[in-house]
Amino acid sequence: MAELLQEREDCLARLRQEYLFTFLKIQQLTKILANAIRGTLVKKKVGKYCYYDLQVWEKGKRKRTYVRKKQLEELRRQVELRQHQERQLRGLKDYLEELRKCLRHFRVKVETIVENYRDEGRERMRQVREKKLDQMAARQMPYGSNLKYRTLRGELVRSKSELTLANLFFTMGIPYEYGPMLRLGEVEVEADFKVGSKLDARLWYYWEHCGRMDDKEYVDRFGKKMALYRINGYREGKNLITTYEDAESGLDTQEILNILKVNRIL
Repeated sequence: MAELLQEREDCLARLRQEYLFTFLKIQQLTKILANAIRGTLVKKKVGKYCYYDLQVWEKGKRKRTYVRKKQLEELRRQVELRQHQERQLRGLKDYLEELRKCLRHFRVKVETIVENYRDEGRERMRQVREKKLDQMAARQMPYGSNLKYRTLRGELVRSKSELTLANLFFTMGIPYEYGPMLRLGEVEVEADFKVGSKLDARLWYYWEHCGRMDDKEYVDRFGKKMALYRINGYREGKNLITTYEDAESGLDTQEILNILKVNRIL
């Protein structure tokens, strides 16, 4: 009994696979034929000379186009190929109907076979996208373990404030780089962002956000970084933007929008 049940399941699996393969083949051939040459070659004789036209029926009307001699062999090949593919498509459709009847005998809905395949395809695409996002995040080393939040653009950032800023730039269509490296004198530092203007492609700003104004040690480090900017010619409103927040105030997005407008970024 167990062997019979196993044979039944194996038979069903083969039928499902064959149905899906035939269905996909029909879809592929249908797409190919949608772009294939239409019509048939018609031979006509004038005196001792033979000529060929490509005859097509459009909305019940016959249309003929003269075929040059140098085009004849290629057109004949294309017409014969299309005719072969049309015969193949008719045979596949008949075969698909027979498979459908067999599966119906086992009370299998063929619609579920196709839908399950499409669901699996969508899942594979989702996994591919996730893998690409993970690879993008891995390329952001050496920030590594400090990166916790994924932006709408797919990159990872360190804080919720940086997440808000990056998503705001992205949704507003503002060109930006996250974590660009720049040299300030003899020191190489990592900026929070580099932001471009939508109004003037020549305008770019480094953007530094101090997100912990209530943390003295953090503020001291931020102050030293700002001093490096100033020593090396960076000025607020010229090529540098700084924003601030603490645990109580949070990030004011309206203020950010005002800064973008004042600096002709937006």
